[in-house]
Amino acid sequence: MVWGDTLSALALRFGTTVQNLVNLNNISNPNLIYVGQKLLIQIGSSNEQQEITYTVVWGDTLSALALRFGTTVSSIASLNNIPNPNLIYVGQKIRIIVTGENDDIHDCGHVIYKIKWGDTLTSIARKYGVTIESIAEENDIANPNLIYAGDTLRICTSIMDT
Repeated sequence: MVWGDTLSALALRFGTTVQNLVNLNNISNPNLIYVGQKLLIQIGSSNEQQEITYTVVWGDTLSALALRFGTTVSSIASLNNIPNPNLIYVGQKIRIIVTGENDDIHDCGHVIYKIKWGDTLTSIARKYGVTIESIAEENDIANPNLIYAGDTLRICTSIMDT
């Protein structure tokens, strides 16, 4: 959470409801949230698509955003009338169609990822633009070659720094 954030603004930004945020985070008073507080935000379910508005931060590229949100560069460029997909700006608002394929949950800088059959730490790290080592360290994984479908991983990203 940053100064000025509200549950209603976050719900609007990530295509969810205030009630969903309250339930997911066990918030007793939805009018009382704090700077620096970490919130889980569900951004999709397995059988729906939603549109979110993402604010570009330094270091973002359309290809990285496409990987993070399970879409394509051409889809994002087309949806936002971006003539040159290699040219986006910090602060630019970009609409992105998110499918529920991932069921990712974000907690202000982290992604909670449910491991699927066939996943490897290499493929997951590549998807989120992080290192295998960072995932292993964050999740106390002693053997990075041994992960199990159905387990969840916490992955540090900068996705929520908007």
